[in-house]
Amino acid sequence: TISPTAIKEVMRPDLFGNIVILPNHHFMTTAYNSTQKRLSFYDSEGKFIETKGEYPEYGEILTPFEKIEGLSCYATLSPDKNGIFLFYKQTDLIELYDIYGNLKKRIQGPDLFFPVIKQTIQDESINGRVYVLYSGIYFNRENHKYLKDQLLVFDDKGNPLQRYTLDSPIFTFTINPTTNKLYGLSDNPEFHVIEYQL
Repeated sequence: TISPTAIKEVMRPDLFGNIVILPNHHFMTTAYNSTQKRLSFYDSEGKFIETKGEYPEYGEILTPFEKIEGLSCYATLSPDKNGIFLFYKQTDLIELYDIYGNLKKRIQGPDLFFPVIKQTIQDESINGRVYVLYSGIYFNRENHKYLKDQLLVFDDKGNPLQRYTLDSPIFTFTINPTTNKLYGLSDNPEFHVIEYQL
């Protein structure tokens, strides 16, 4: 068995994406640190053992953020418990490792698709203001709603300034600081861009 304390000690979002319990009662996590290899291995008490597995390459040099975000994946133990599958979220790539972190097979889909994630650097605030989406709805695990129709605006000291109610809920956005226009994404009824003049 694995000590609950052991898992709690490594459960920091900067360290891993998810956990796979191994047959020898050790556990493996997908690393969220681009200076490490792909997989991090720990013993049953949470003591770090090693990282193994290279990130896949596709011909471009990636920043650490681009590598972590563009090559994020789900990990699961194979049905025979002799391997670890990685299913990439933004590519048509599947990898199979043995339970020691050695790559056994890399399966690329027919489109040979690799993500093009480009990091852009900008201030966290826009014109000295911070914009936050808010739903005002209590979280419901069975009916999780991630589209939000409230936009809250704060100054750089955290004081509330404005509250907008959006006609169409969105799940992410950006703001053009020159025109003061918000561009939001929604997937209801299908993916589309919504423009608001603030």
